[in-house]
Amino acid sequence: MDVVFFAKILIIYCTLVSITATGSPICEELNQTQLHQMLAGYSPNALSLGISSGTTSTPSNTSCPISYGAGAPQSERSTCPWYNVENTDYTRYPQTLLEARCYDCDNCITELPPNGLHAVWECEHVLSSVWVLQINYSSCVNGIYQYNAVQNDIATACVCGRPRQS
Repeated sequence: MDVVFFAKILIIYCTLVSITATGSPICEELNQTQLHQMLAGYSPNALSLGISSGTTSTPSNTSCPISYGAGAPQSERSTCPWYNVENTDYTRYPQTLLEARCYDCDNCITELPPNGLHAVWECEHVLSSVWVLQINYSSCVNGIYQYNAVQNDIATACVCGRPRQS
């Protein structure tokens, strides 16, 4: 046998032994720049929809805010007010998306007596479809984990709606 051929066989054998010992080949995730470029190929505006750039937290009081202060954001002045929470999934890029949660209003806020809530109309989420990359840890090609582009529905606001017809 040729020495070079024997060396190649030995390298392949050692690789297979190390894969068997660890249970899987050495595989890496793409970096942020690569993921950003890949996702932009599916939807140029995907990275602007709902992605968290800061921190948010659930308000200490999620009861229906009938009144609001000066300078309140649209999310609090709405007839169906909402707040944002972080939706995090470490197997997804982007890992964190902002998701709207409706305050605990049974019905839409109005100026009508007796309690400032509409008798019939209800608050519901506005869903927006956003492209994300889901990592596939069971698929490693050339040392890189593979990603699947999928669409996720993310709540981006709450609106007042008439009841659905049965």
